[in-house]
Amino acid sequence: VDHKIKGCKGCFTCKRFIDKVGCPQKDDAVELLETLPTSDVVLYATPNYFWGMSAQLKTFIDRHCSLVVGFGTENWQSLMDGKTVGLIITCEDGIEHNTDLIEDFFKRFAEYLKCKHGGSLTIPFTTTPDALSDTVKNQAIEYARQISF
Repeated sequence: VDHKIKGCKGCFTCKRFIDKVGCPQKDDAVELLETLPTSDVVLYATPNYFWGMSAQLKTFIDRHCSLVVGFGTENWQSLMDGKTVGLIITCEDGIEHNTDLIEDFFKRFAEYLKCKHGGSLTIPFTTTPDALSDTVKNQAIEYARQISF
């Protein structure tokens, strides 16, 4: 499914709201963000591009700013507090020294959202979805099950 998601404007209008997504932008991100607090587990996926996540996922993650109020203060609140988040990464090469920056970023992202970090699954030597073997698909399904409990 293609979604139209604009970059965060940094206007901080969203910080006026504690109990809802307060982003004033009119795009698909708001609707998607509103589903996250009602989810038990949120699983993110991205190919590795130059030791980082895709620009599309990063744009969506930037919009998660609207889910957190008071970061760094004793009144810090997140609409995703206590939820579990996980990450699946595909990469063209091997894993070593390849996806560690994405994984470090994601751990901090989970902390920012006050989420439980369910870990990550990296699938090496994969460039397109049709290159995924049944074994790898089953591995991804098992990973998703593991972080759900």
